[in-house]
Amino acid sequence: YSKNEKSELEVQIRASYQEHLKQFTDMVETKIMDATRRFEQKLTEEQAARLKAEEAAQAAQMKSNDEIRLLREHIERVERENRELRKHAERGGCQIL
Repeated sequence: YSKNEKSELEVQIRASYQEHLKQFTDMVETKIMDATRRFEQKLTEEQAARLKAEEAAQAAQMKSNDEIRLLREHIERVERENRELRKHAERGGCQIL
């Protein structure tokens, strides 16, 4: 090979190397961007699911608190009625009770 041919071959090899490097870099960047998009989508979905679960838990807690309050009110009412009936019975009221 002459000096010109070697120089031209070297230029072609470098150009080919640069092209392959660019293709590889582009492929890696594309894969990273795709993976990032998938992870962001997954994160968004998981955050939405967590928020929904938290809202459901809060609703269940509120319902439970309401049921407990109603039961306490019912117990207090029954205890009050029981005390009144005992007082009435002690005063000579109806013996059936």
